[in-house]
Amino acid sequence: MTSDIIEEIVQDLQKYTISLLKGIKPVQFEIRINPNIKLGSLDSGDTSISEAIESIFVNLEYFTMKWHDNLFEVNYKLDIADSIHAIILMLDSIKKKEGYHKIIFPSDHFFEAWECRLDGEVIHIKWLDEDALTDISIESQLFIDEWIKLLVQLRNCILKSGYNNSMLVDFHLLENLERFCG
Repeated sequence: MTSDIIEEIVQDLQKYTISLLKGIKPVQFEIRINPNIKLGSLDSGDTSISEAIESIFVNLEYFTMKWHDNLFEVNYKLDIADSIHAIILMLDSIKKKEGYHKIIFPSDHFFEAWECRLDGEVIHIKWLDEDALTDISIESQLFIDEWIKLLVQLRNCILKSGYNNSMLVDFHLLENLERFCG
């Protein structure tokens, strides 16, 4: 191959790469579940999914939440056990296309508040307690899908630990997660 042909191929590849990159939006929000969690044991006195989460997850088990370029470690036991109902309520609100929703994560470690506003198929979220964090705008279904990864993992861990829907009065909230899809 002559250097002219090689140079032409390189230029074509550069043009192609640039045109591809123009269509790519950076990920604004992502939940990275921890696939290597160690589960504790069932507590027969548990009556809710929050209590079950507190029982089966050990203190050092985290997943990562990405908000623009910021990564937050969120503890399954300490943060999600306290917030599970608020998360599901938020997803229900988005799915029902309610225009505005405020979510408060009530845990001691991750005590945060978000203001969610729907605009068609896009959700705009402002992190109320963190002035330094940029708001995000994301397709509402993509946002829901990120949370579904976590909810599916929680449901599977609860079932794997021996709980079932007759033991936990609110287990129905983790059943039929397909209601949030598409």
